[in-house]
Amino acid sequence: MERAMKSIHIWGIKQNNLKNIEVKIPLGKLTVICGPSGSGKSSLAFETLFAEGQRRFIESMSNYTKQFLNKAPKPDIEGINNIPPAISIEQKNTVKNSRSTVGTTTELVDYFRLIFEKLGKPYCPDHHIPTSKQSVTEATDLVLEKFENQRGYVLTEVSAQNRALDSKKLHALLLKEGYLRIFIPHSEEKSLDKTLEKSSGKKASKTSKKVKTKKTNTDSKDQEQENSYRYEFKEPLKGDVLELTDAKLMKSGLPDQTFFVIVDRMAFTKEEKGRLADSLTQAYEAFGKWNQFVHFKKAKVITTDGKLLNLSEEECCHICGYTPPVLQSRLFSFNSPLGACPTCKGFGNILTLDRHKVIPNPKLTLLEGALHPYNMPSAAADRRDLLMYCKKNKIPVDTAWEDMSPEHQKIIWSGNSEFLGVEGLFRMLEEMKYKMHVRIFIARYRSPYTCPDCGGARLRKEVQHIYFKEKNMNDLSSLTIEKLQDFFSSVKLTKTELEVVSEAFKQVSSRLDYLMRVGVHYLNLNRETRTLSGGEYQRLMLANQLGSGLSQTLYVLDEPTVGLHPRDNDRLISILKDLKNLGNTLVVVEHDHDVIQNSDEIIEIGPGSGYLGGTVLYAGPVDQFYDFSGSVTAPFVNPKMSKKNMVEKRPVQPDLFKYKIDLLGATGNNLKNVNVTF
Repeated sequence: MERAMKSIHIWGIKQNNLKNIEVKIPLGKLTVICGPSGSGKSSLAFETLFAEGQRRFIESMSNYTKQFLNKAPKPDIEGINNIPPAISIEQKNTVKNSRSTVGTTTELVDYFRLIFEKLGKPYCPDHHIPTSKQSVTEATDLVLEKFENQRGYVLTEVSAQNRALDSKKLHALLLKEGYLRIFIPHSEEKSLDKTLEKSSGKKASKTSKKVKTKKTNTDSKDQEQENSYRYEFKEPLKGDVLELTDAKLMKSGLPDQTFFVIVDRMAFTKEEKGRLADSLTQAYEAFGKWNQFVHFKKAKVITTDGKLLNLSEEECCHICGYTPPVLQSRLFSFNSPLGACPTCKGFGNILTLDRHKVIPNPKLTLLEGALHPYNMPSAAADRRDLLMYCKKNKIPVDTAWEDMSPEHQKIIWSGNSEFLGVEGLFRMLEEMKYKMHVRIFIARYRSPYTCPDCGGARLRKEVQHIYFKEKNMNDLSSLTIEKLQDFFSSVKLTKTELEVVSEAFKQVSSRLDYLMRVGVHYLNLNRETRTLSGGEYQRLMLANQLGSGLSQTLYVLDEPTVGLHPRDNDRLISILKDLKNLGNTLVVVEHDHDVIQNSDEIIEIGPGSGYLGGTVLYAGPVDQFYDFSGSVTAPFVNPKMSKKNMVEKRPVQPDLFKYKIDLLGATGNNLKNVNVTF
C-alpha cells in the first residue's frame, strides 16, 4: 500500500493504439518512455498522463473559474491514482505573436524593467549628460561649482500660458513684493532656452544629424570633459532688461509673452553663498506662486556673458531643461502604451509599400505589366488611367521599367496633381480597409521595414536614453545570453543598490544560468519567439519552469535533446535532475542514450509501430534495462554493445546532380552571410 502511494498507477489504458496496458510511474523520479516511432509513447505520455492530470486539476476548480479554461478530453482509461497537476512541455513552437520575444518568454525582461525602474539613470538626449534634480542646497553648490567668481542673475520664469494673475494684477504684486526688473527675450516665438541655443550657434528646429546615444567605456572620459563645457555659450544673451517702474511699462503693462523676473543680481562667490541660497529659495517659491499647474519648482541662473544653468526640484537637464519621464516599470515595456514606440506601436518595424513586390520584374514595360497591382482585373480602370496619363505626358510605355528615366519613375511611383501614382493608389485603398479583400490586396505588396524612430528597439526615444551601467534596455536585449551572464557577473552594486534590487538580481542570475545550461547561450533577448525551432522553444520553457520553482508537479517532456549538440546533453540532464530534486515527477519521451542512462525508471512501448505496438515491453529500473533480451531499444543504446550500421551508406557526388539549390548570403537571425548548396 505504501509503495502504491509513491507512484502514479494507471490501468486499462486503451488510448489510440495502446492495448489495455497498466503502468506504474514512481513519484519524484525521472522516468523515460522509449520505443519505436508510432508505438504509442506520446499516447501514453501526453494524451493519457498529461491530459488526465490537467483535466483533474481543472475539475478541482470552481465553476466560475472553469468557464474561462478549455475543457480537456478524458482519456480512454479504466482508472488512475495519485496523479499530480501536470504541465506539458512539447517539442513544438506554437507562438505566432510577433510581440513575444525570448526576453518576455523567459521573463528576464520583466526583471530588467524592475532594475531600470530602481537604478536607471536618465540622460539628456541632446547633451548626453545625466539629468538631476537640485534642492536649494544642491543648486547653490552647483552654481558655485560652474560659475565661481563670475557675476550674473537669478531668474524665475513667468509663463505666457499658465500665469496665476492677469498682467495688471501681477505687475502690482511684483512691485509690492519689491521686485525691480524683468528680462524679456527678443523673440516672441522662442523661449529663453531657444534663445540661448541661437546665441551658441545652434538651431533647435533644424538639426544636421543625430548624435549617437550609446555610451562606451573608451570615450567616457572624453565625454565627461566635453560635458563640462556644454553649458558655455559663445555670445551673450539677446534680450532686454526692463525696470518695473518704467513709465512705458506701467502704461502698457507686462508683456503677454513669457518673461523672467530678476530675483537677484550678484557675484557668485563663496562669501556670498548664504545670499545665493536665499535668492534661489525665493526664485523657487516665486515660480510656484506666479504659475499655475506647477508640480515642481524651477529657477535659472545666467551669467553676464551668457552662460546658463537650469535648476529644478524635478529631474531635468541643467543645460536645456529636458525633463525625462517618471521611471516606472511599464515605461520599459514595449507591450505597454506608456513605453511602446508611438510609430511602430512596439513591433520594432512598420509595414510599408515594397517596391520589389510592386515591380517584381523591372525588365518588363508598362504595357507588359511591370506594375503588378495594375494587372489585377479589379484595377482595370486604374490601368487605363495610367496608360492615358503616360500617353498625354509622353512617358514611354514600351520601355523597360529599369531603363526609364528617374523622373518618369518618380512621377509614376509618387504621382502628382494629375495622377495618383502607385503610392496614391494605395493611399486610396487605405480608406477602404474595412473590406477584407482590400486588406488582403494591400498586404500582398507590403513588407516590414525597421522603424525609423526607434531603430527596431520597440521602445520610445526617451526610454533609450535611460542607462544602467552604461547600457540601455535595448543594449541588454541585443546581447546574447552568454554575454548577458558575463555582464551581470561583472556588475558591482553598492550596499544601498543591492538592497533595492537584490531579488531581481538573484532571479536574473539564476535564469541566465538555467538558460546557459540548457544550451541556448547563443540567443539574444530581442529575438522573436516565433522564429525559434521546436527544440529551442522547449528548452526555453524548461529553463523557465525551473526558474519558477514549482514542486509536487508532473512534467511531461517530448524529446528535449532534439537539435541539441551531444556535448550539451550533460547540461540538459542536470537541469532535469534539478527539476526532479525540487520534488517534481518527470516523464520524458526520449531516445537519447545519455538521458536513458541518467533516468531512474524506463518504460518501453513496442514492439512495432501502429497496430504492431501499444504494449509494454519493459517497465523497471534502468540498470536492468540493458540486459533485457526482449527490448527493441536496448541494443542501440547499450554502451557496452558495439554498433553496426543497419544501412550501408551511399556516397554522394554533388557534381553529378543536374538540379541544385544554391542559397547565397543567408543572414537571418544569427546566420552570418552563409552560402549553402543543396
